[in-house]
Amino acid sequence: MKASLAKVVLLGCTAVYFGSAAIASERFTLGRLGEEIIDSKQNIAFKRCPEYQAWQVNKCIGTMPEYTFAQANERAAQVASELGKPWRLPTLKELHGLFDVTSEKTTIASKFFPSDAGGSFWTSTKISSYPDSIWIVKFNSGLLSEASKSKSLMPLRLVRSLN
Repeated sequence: MKASLAKVVLLGCTAVYFGSAAIASERFTLGRLGEEIIDSKQNIAFKRCPEYQAWQVNKCIGTMPEYTFAQANERAAQVASELGKPWRLPTLKELHGLFDVTSEKTTIASKFFPSDAGGSFWTSTKISSYPDSIWIVKFNSGLLSEASKSKSLMPLRLVRSLN
């Protein structure tokens, strides 16, 4: 099944929704020490916790700072350098793939990401018609929306390709 794309207009703001194609339990597996989640459908690994949180005893602990888009990219480059792996901001499709399609409520796949309470996260996907905007994923609503790269602040979830 292919992901579907539909536009939704909410109070004059454009948001989009990608329908997820795979059930979380068939798609995700635990990676290194339970700190990474492997997405077999997209051939990528996500850090299990948002940036600056650590995985301990079945939950993410620690603060979850917010970044501008430039700061998020700087942090991703810093983590990649420190850990020796190509960590980066996820694309719109990659980050939206974390939704659990079996849940009654639109939410992140909580079996693999149990500490996420919602909120919006940066992606690396640009909006061509708005140079200062970037796509973001809203985990509390299941929608994708746009945010100002220079003015918006939000947390960061990193991903890396497994190729």
